[in-house]
Amino acid sequence: MAEKPMDAGRLVRAGSSIDILLERDDLKNSIRVLKAMIYEVEGNRIVISQTSPPLTKSHIGNTVSATYLVRSEGKATRYGFSARIAEFVRDYEMTSGERVTVPVLQVQGAPEPMNIRLHFRVRPRSDSGISLSCGGRKVNLLDISLGGVGFSHGDIKSFKAGESVRLQLNVDEKRFHLEARVVRVWLSEPSPGSPYLQFVTAKFLTLERDLEHALGRKIMMIQRQMLADGILKT
Repeated sequence: MAEKPMDAGRLVRAGSSIDILLERDDLKNSIRVLKAMIYEVEGNRIVISQTSPPLTKSHIGNTVSATYLVRSEGKATRYGFSARIAEFVRDYEMTSGERVTVPVLQVQGAPEPMNIRLHFRVRPRSDSGISLSCGGRKVNLLDISLGGVGFSHGDIKSFKAGESVRLQLNVDEKRFHLEARVVRVWLSEPSPGSPYLQFVTAKFLTLERDLEHALGRKIMMIQRQMLADGILKT
C-alpha cells in the first residue's frame, strides 16, 4: 500500500514565514537561506512567495529543507522538513488582486527539530586533514557539513538519487564509518580530453557522537582559516 502523502496543513499555516535551505551552493561556501511567506497550503503542497534571493525555474525538481519557528511558552524552536520544488504557478492572484508568479513546494518528509548552523558547508583544502572514501575507494571531497557532503568521482559506479551509501570519513587520521542518502547527482559537461566525472550530494543518516565532535571541530578550524584568508566574510 502506498504511503499517504504528508498533510502540509499539519506543519505550517498560510500567512506564516518560512525559510528555504538549498541542499548545496556550488559557488559559495555558506548555506543559502531563502526567506519567503506562505500563501496557501493544500494537501502536501505549499504555495509560497518568491524568495529573496529568488528561486528560478532551474530549481524545479531540487530537494530543499523548509524550516520554520514554533513558539511555545515563550520559547521558539526551529523545525524543518524535506520538500521538492515542484513548479512555478503563473498569474497567482493575491488578496490585493495583483497577479504574480510563485513557487510551489511538495512536502516529502516529516518535520523534525533543525539547527541551521549544523548545515554550514565548508570546502576543505587538500591539506585540511579530512578525506572521504566510498566502497573502499577515495573520492574527491568538494564540501562538507554536519548534515551532509558533496563529492565527485570518475569510477564506473554511478550513484542514484534516493539510494543509501556507506561512507568512510577520515578526520586527522581517525576513520569513521557512516551511512548517507544520496540527494542529487549530475554529470560534468563532456569535452575532449576531460575525464568523466559524476557529482554527488548526500545527506548523513547517522552521525555518532565521536564523529560529530571531530567533524565539528574540523569545520570550525576550516572556517577560521577561510576567515583569515579572506575567503569567508563575517
